[in-house]
Amino acid sequence: MDTHWIERQKIHTYEVDSSNRLKASAIFGFMQESASNSAKALGWGYDELIKEGFFWVLTRIKLKVKECKHVSEQVLIETWPKQIEGMVAHRDFRIEDSKHGVIALATSSWFLIDSSTKRPVKTEVLKKKIPHFNDDNAIDEQLNKIVEPKDKVWIYKREIHYSDIDIVQHVNNTKYVDFILDSFPLETHLDKKMSSIQINFIQELKLGDSLNISQAQSHVDARIYYIDGTNQHGKMIFQSEVIWE
Repeated sequence: MDTHWIERQKIHTYEVDSSNRLKASAIFGFMQESASNSAKALGWGYDELIKEGFFWVLTRIKLKVKECKHVSEQVLIETWPKQIEGMVAHRDFRIEDSKHGVIALATSSWFLIDSSTKRPVKTEVLKKKIPHFNDDNAIDEQLNKIVEPKDKVWIYKREIHYSDIDIVQHVNNTKYVDFILDSFPLETHLDKKMSSIQINFIQELKLGDSLNISQAQSHVDARIYYIDGTNQHGKMIFQSEVIWE
């Protein structure tokens, strides 16, 4: 059984930035859609799982961007599930242009969530067994914890509104990418290119919550930035690392 899923997407005007470069949040959107379609084709997509009282939640993801594409260009998104380790299911992505040049690579980790308890469960609870897959790695890395620096500084506060909420009633993962990149000044976006972003999701955000974004630049490598978000109660919601070139 071929577990690789490939689909084509056109880059729209609302998916590029002021420099006509494909937004990172748009890439996350492409990956989210392709992951959903892949899972559905394999028999454990959203519609199938919600009937059994479960849904997938992205817990960690890392994206490496190799080339920026522009509006109206075509991209190919390839995704495939990898091995399952305990309660963590892994999935990778490869994004190419129409000539099969690699635009971006990503690796991700997911939890299967019980919709009644909102807690992770082992994938064995599914009536339809999820097979184990070989290690075809787009990015051959472990998505480890991100260390919180002591010298981080508060950047801005963001209220969570209706447009941020997705089908499972929490902030969609693509929104976090914009929250993170909004913490950088326009000059950074104009003068540099984001080459990598990792996000570790810790708790969910819901309608009516607020998010405080903080940031710190690495003392070892000035290209690397730490960004996190805490809610109105001071609880850590996500941690991330961005590298600019």
